[in-house]
Amino acid sequence: MKVVWFMLKEIRSKYFLAGMALLGFVVPNTVGIQSVTAQLSENIVPNALMPDTYSARISFIPPADQGTPEQTSSGASRVGDEGERALCSSVVPLVPDTGVGFTSEEQLSLFVYAPEGAATEAKLSVESVDGSEEFDAFVQLPAPGNVGKVALPDTLPALKTGERYFWSLVLMCNGDLRPDSPVVTGVVNKVASVLEAESTVALSMTEKAAVYGEAGLWYDLVTTMAELRMENPGNAQITEDWMSILTSVGLEVVADKPLAG
Repeated sequence: MKVVWFMLKEIRSKYFLAGMALLGFVVPNTVGIQSVTAQLSENIVPNALMPDTYSARISFIPPADQGTPEQTSSGASRVGDEGERALCSSVVPLVPDTGVGFTSEEQLSLFVYAPEGAATEAKLSVESVDGSEEFDAFVQLPAPGNVGKVALPDTLPALKTGERYFWSLVLMCNGDLRPDSPVVTGVVNKVASVLEAESTVALSMTEKAAVYGEAGLWYDLVTTMAELRMENPGNAQITEDWMSILTSVGLEVVADKPLAG
């Protein structure tokens, strides 16, 4: 009987360990099985099963050749009916002080800071530098007082690698477009991806942000850092790096503004 009991105990123990290893694939963050998932992830897909951590400082290294600097804002505008004049503040686009940024993504991603009194709608225009492609749409801006992502339509054409595009946002003060409406502009250069297809899945958001920063991909870096901030609102180092990145390109006036999801 003792021999049978001992054999059953060993069988139960083996099945328990096997179950724990299997559970590591499904719930990699479960307490007590991190060492198991670490070994599995090293042997199968590096970092794919590991929780996203933030332990390294991330910065932005501008590309050596960014092209001609562009004006990014036209300031505020007074609009309104007779006897009623309302101040419509312009938004601040999150682009380098040159107005030029790079991306490896096919879809444009724009972040702006909307001060109090700013419009909540705008007309977006995206045009290739040679004028062969142009797209216009009305878009929603972040709530005033926040940094946020411009809600771009799904119908926006994909950016083509090697192409340079001008984009602009004409603010709709009081819901109207006028000749004196505030305008913000920028340039986006579409380049080839710096990540292999496998790396896109395997790397954590933190690792991707570091790669984008070193490669000088401004739009990709801002998008990834914004996602990190929203997912880790209490992480002081992420917030500090976010502020440092914005300050390094002349955006210190919006670096400490709240980020809207």
